[in-house]
Amino acid sequence: MALPWLRPHLRLMGIALILGSVPATGACTADSVEPPGPPSLSLSVSPSSAVLAANGSVEIDVTVVRGGGFSGLMTVGMENVPSSVLTTFAPTTIPATASTSKLTLRVGPGPGLGNNTMTVVAFGVASDGLGLKGTRAFTLSIVAGIAPSNGTSP
Repeated sequence: MALPWLRPHLRLMGIALILGSVPATGACTADSVEPPGPPSLSLSVSPSSAVLAANGSVEIDVTVVRGGGFSGLMTVGMENVPSSVLTTFAPTTIPATASTSKLTLRVGPGPGLGNNTMTVVAFGVASDGLGLKGTRAFTLSIVAGIAPSNGTSP
């Protein structure tokens, strides 16, 4: 219970606090600030396919997009890679201040002729500990003989 002489002061303080929180326009809307969605990441690759022969190589641009307030670093890699294909990312870890990595695919001798669908993968961890994963398919056609000089489909 407040002391009787303190009641008018508390009431004035409460009014000042309420008035201090009203925007200068005089309007206060509950939906004026929308919270970000859940942390997310996605990625794109360019080109999305290539044709290579043994000893051929192609460079692919990998771009990651962070969403929902996620701003952490990401690690990129590949899944479903044929044994005759060597993959190299530069860099392997994409810092929070960057969004791209260069993927080089080099075909060596060995099995894998034909169409090979591989998956470019990006992993990250949100500030709340939630693991994030983005994927993008990449088709590599390995041919016998000599492929087009630019590594892309004819």
